[in-house]
Amino acid sequence: MKKLFLSKDNFLIIFCGIISIVFVACKSQKYAECEQMITLGNDVTKQTQAIAQNSSDRDQDLKNWLEASNIMKQAAVNMEALEIKDPKLLEYRGSLVNIYRVYSQATYNAVKARENKNLKALQSARGDVEKNAEVNSKLVKDINNYCLKK
Repeated sequence: MKKLFLSKDNFLIIFCGIISIVFVACKSQKYAECEQMITLGNDVTKQTQAIAQNSSDRDQDLKNWLEASNIMKQAAVNMEALEIKDPKLLEYRGSLVNIYRVYSQATYNAVKARENKNLKALQSARGDVEKNAEVNSKLVKDINNYCLKK
């Protein structure tokens, strides 16, 4: 009867092989999760930009902005539903969800303020959007940098 023993060299080769497989699997999972988040974000941006470009008539304008608010509200729900395992992407996802919710609420508040001719409330909503835009811009850069890292 022949006994099988793993030498140190064989063990090291097998161990390195397993680690490489796990590392590659984790990396490809990260990129797949990045792709999901970025695709969803790009879709939301395209939809809301189309609404902004198509707004012309004042009454239709308010309906369009309410639609944009709903798109961002749904984007928050969709982003939250993504199955993300990567810890850093989970953090980014939470931030994106918050950003979409703030945009949605601020847009809704702006529409209501405009309907009620409440200049103070309209300025407040605009301020919320501007603050959120700064956070969003930095977050998008951070996500892109993280997703491009090897």
